[in-house]
Amino acid sequence: MSGFPDDELVYKATRDFINSVRVELLDFKITGGLSVPRFNIFATSPTNDAKTWTELRGFLHLLEYPTGLEGCGTAAALYPCQICHSLAHPRGLCPFPHIPKWNGPRLNNRDAAGAPRQTGRSRGGRSGRHT
Repeated sequence: MSGFPDDELVYKATRDFINSVRVELLDFKITGGLSVPRFNIFATSPTNDAKTWTELRGFLHLLEYPTGLEGCGTAAALYPCQICHSLAHPRGLCPFPHIPKWNGPRLNNRDAAGAPRQTGRSRGGRSGRHT
């Protein structure tokens, strides 16, 4: 019975992990406005060990997920939102620009940082200014 406590911990961690899973449908569209189902899957890590969590995420990333749309879903690469840097949505779905009095980049502004682009020499020198 020496392995019994460890078995209980594994069972509890697995149950807690499964209970923490949350799925979010993204209103994702491709060129031409065609809707493409994309889902985010969120869960609380069952471990504090970064290597174990990375391996679990890698395993889950490799799985195929059956859908009712005549096929299986697969994991897609994550790209950070250019406005808020979240991995939960692409730039076009960022909620921040819709907040009243938002003073940051707009969805239609391709320069997410909102800073003017520099021209000329940017490191050292005087950036073209001569006084």
